[in-house]
Amino acid sequence: MQYVVKSLSVFCGSCMGFDDHYRKVAENLGVMLAQKDIKLIYGGSNIGLMRILADSVLDNDGQVVGIMPGILIDRNVSYNRISQLIKCDTMSERKNMMIEMSDAFVALPGGFGTMDEITEVLTHHQLNSMSKPLVLLNIDHFYDNFMAHIDLCVEKGFVRTEHRDNIIVVDNLETMFERLYSYHPVYVENKWVDKIIENTNYIINQKKEK
Repeated sequence: MQYVVKSLSVFCGSCMGFDDHYRKVAENLGVMLAQKDIKLIYGGSNIGLMRILADSVLDNDGQVVGIMPGILIDRNVSYNRISQLIKCDTMSERKNMMIEMSDAFVALPGGFGTMDEITEVLTHHQLNSMSKPLVLLNIDHFYDNFMAHIDLCVEKGFVRTEHRDNIIVVDNLETMFERLYSYHPVYVENKWVDKIIENTNYIINQKKEK
């Protein structure tokens, strides 16, 4: 059965970045979202890759919903051209609303805000509170080092392999949509937290005995 994507959150930079390729991919993604009648959910900004993406969707008669806390709206970076701008109180509230309103998530290149949004989704996956797909669009190897760190976390025992395997990493838009439509979350045993508790208690008791 095909996974249904009617609305897609895109995490990306409020800066343009130094590489024209990032901007071109953002533009192409916007075209494809409009053609596929997938609503864009994003941070509501009128700057950076976020602006390129939103303009591309709108220029092709697509729908764009922006979510932005008042502190940013007051700095005149909200985009008044988009279909709908939702004002919220905090960055945390914005992330929660994006997660609730979206069927899937895609990360283009970005900075601290993008990383924050990625890890928010990954934490929900880890807690089994949400299983919607997350794609890292690894343009020109942008996310190689990030994934290398995740692999290090697995190697050192801080991230489970199943949680790492739930991250979809692709380098082009066509593959991205193929992976989204064929998505099935990796099964994660519900007792994994119990095992952590058991392991923690064992190590602490061993320490006490010494």
